[in-house]
Formats: sequence, structure tokens, C-alpha cells
Amino acid sequence: MKKAKAKGSLAFLGNKMKSISRNALFFAIVLLFGVTLSAQDEDNQSTPASHWVKQQAMTPDYRFEIAVTNGNESEGYGSLTEWDGIKVINRHTDKATFIAGKAGGNLYVANDALLSLIDANFDGFPDLQIRAFDGGAGPNSVDYFYLYDPKTKTFKFDEQLSNFSQIGINVRTKSITSAYRDGCCHHVEETYRYFSGVLTLVENWDERLVFDSNMIETTVCKLKKRKMRCKTKTREYSE
Repeated sequence: MKKAKAKGSLAFLGNKMKSISRNALFFAIVLLFGVTLSAQDEDNQSTPASHWVKQQAMTPDYRFEIAVTNGNESEGYGSLTEWDGIKVINRHTDKATFIAGKAGGNLYVANDALLSLIDANFDGFPDLQIRAFDGGAGPNSVDYFYLYDPKTKTFKFDEQLSNFSQIGINVRTKSITSAYRDGCCHHVEETYRYFSGVLTLVENWDERLVFDSNMIETTVCKLKKRKMRCKTKTREYSE
């Protein structure tokens, strides 16, 4: 009798364990299926399709289109815009070439005005300047630059210019300025010029509030005889 009861108990326990395993497997499949659907829904919602937008800017030889994605309205800042490629179309042959690139944010410009033309390296050929990042509250905004190569007749990404914040290009004086703000109390502006095709820092202005004091420190450096020579002045801060 004891052996029969033992066998019966073991059989009952075995069936119970099988039932638990089947239930656990069922719930695991349901959970996995639900997570997969949720992830797919999230991807579909967060990655709207891009579309090509014809740009206002054009040259006698080329016109341009940009793959633009418009996201949701960003509270207090306007429309969130992202772009992920530039199409360069030859106006004589209609042949198109694609330039890879990706950026975006609250760019504060119309979709058909993301790209502008400027002779950024002062070689007589128009280059591409396109809005990249707004800089947030910085306001350290950044533009991307693609310089025209007359030998290959292509536009090439220029990393140095594209790393400058708040860039300003003065075609008349052939100078380039870049400014940035490091918090509330530190501001910098740099001036560059091309020498034999090399972009060179020629002047730097740096002003900051000296912490634990009531003084403002201003340092101005200028390139003279291939060396940066600096002068620093301090003055009392007054509101």
C-alpha cells in the first residue's frame, strides 16, 4: 500500500509539474509576443518616413533636394526637423548623386531652406551650408559644410568648418568667425583665415567672470609672426 501511495503521489506531482511548466511556457510566449508587438509599435511611431524636399538654393549647374523627416512639435521651440541625406542633381543631365549625412533638431528654418550656398573657403566656387544642430540653450548652433571640388565636380564634407559653432563667414574680408558660450559667464570668439589652403586661427577673444571674485577677465590673442601673442585685462563687474 505504501508503495502504491508513493507511486500515486509521484504521478500526481509529475502531472502537476508538467501543468506548471506548460502554464509557464504559455505565459512566457504571451509576454514575448506582447513585448515584440510593443517594440514594433514604438518603432513605427518613432521613425516616420522621410521625404525629399526641393531646396530653394541652386547654382547654374546643380539643384538640390534633402531627405527630411518632421517629428512632433517640441514644446516652446517649434517643429522638430531631421534630415538624412542630400541629393545633388545636375541641371543639364538630370543625373543625381547622393551625399550621406544626418542631423537635426529645432532648426528654425523652412524645410525648403535648410540648404544655402556660400563660398566658404573663398576659392570662387559656391559651397553647401546646411543646418545641422540648434545647440539647445547654448546657443552653440552648428552647420554642416560641403566644399565643392572643381577637379572632381563633387561636394565634399569639411569636418573643420562643420565643427565650428555659431559660424560666420565674411566673404568680403575672407575671414571666418566661430563663437560659443560655456555657461552664463564664459564667452569665446575665434577668427580664422585661409593661408595656402589651410584654415588658421588668427585671433581669439576670451572673456569670463572670475569665480569667488567680482572681476571680469578678458584675454585677446592675435597671430603675429606665426605666433599667438596674448594680452589679458581685468575689470570690476558691474550690473
